[in-house]
Amino acid sequence: MGIAGLLPLLKSVTHTVHLREYQGMMAGIDAFCWLHRGAFTCCTELVLGKTTDKYIRFCMERVRILQENGITPFMVFDGASIPAKRDLHLSRRAARTEARAKALAVHEEGQIGQARTLFQKAVIITHEMAYELIKCLQEANVRYMVAPYEADAQLAYLARKGVVDLVISEDSDTLPYGCPRVLFKLDKEGRAQEIERRNLALNEDYDFEGWTENMFLDMCLLAGCDYLPNLPGLGIKTAHKLVRQHRTYKKVLGALATPGGKEMAVPGDYMERFARARLTFRHHYVYDPEDGGIVPLTPFTPAHLELDLRFLGPRHAPELARAVAEGRLNPDTLQAYAGSEGERPGLPYPPRDGD
Repeated sequence: MGIAGLLPLLKSVTHTVHLREYQGMMAGIDAFCWLHRGAFTCCTELVLGKTTDKYIRFCMERVRILQENGITPFMVFDGASIPAKRDLHLSRRAARTEARAKALAVHEEGQIGQARTLFQKAVIITHEMAYELIKCLQEANVRYMVAPYEADAQLAYLARKGVVDLVISEDSDTLPYGCPRVLFKLDKEGRAQEIERRNLALNEDYDFEGWTENMFLDMCLLAGCDYLPNLPGLGIKTAHKLVRQHRTYKKVLGALATPGGKEMAVPGDYMERFARARLTFRHHYVYDPEDGGIVPLTPFTPAHLELDLRFLGPRHAPELARAVAEGRLNPDTLQAYAGSEGERPGLPYPPRDGD
């Protein structure tokens, strides 16, 4: 879902670019974004349980476009379902189930166009589908990794470590996670929309000059994200105004509850849920390919370690974490994929050519 309204807010610092401008660079790619786009081309077959590889061909075509422009692709897949998104996962599952039932009904009636629209809403990207793509990436010697949880956080970690030079995604969550440079809306001609975090202070209309990392994140959280729905009537523009005025989320929430201001009904548990969402963005578990283990995106302080952090998910032992990262185990079940016996393991973090 991403942060509602964030990309339009950053229109003045969004630039149309072409992949050729990044020749010689390594791009971290949110693989599930491409899988979703590819699945739209064969949504009817997928929902009806028919065999198709169209979604794989879509992704490999995008890989080819990057390579033809001199870019080394590094595909990063979502891992296990993070507990912090449990409510969102449940609501999305219910919506897909409803869409599937409606799609099957209108498809049976011969309303193909309407059914296709509903099939797009009902399609599910599974880890088994991701595994089929991983096998193709292995054969093509394309770098990849399966994140412990959200690919967005893993991409931010790789970008901040300098492993990848840029990130390609459709999800604006990449920005509050801290990705320095992101390309959105990549098309088949190689054009995309670039946003660099270092340019945020130059944004027109909605100024970020003098803002801290926490202020930008708090604005995004107030606008609503995958871990926290926004308060009714509080969108991204109002969130920007409130954070600019009060600078900390605690003061913002205090102001919202003060008569005479922009008074809103703030649920009693909202402050706690906000703090938890903030911790999720800051300390999301990621895989460190150099050490071969799971680490927080940003190191914990001693105070964090005294908190109940189960909403971040289990922190698996290094051997298990590596098996997931290499695509050898289903990240949700931690079991080997059917038919995977005897296959060569992948290398999620091979050196660059010439290293």
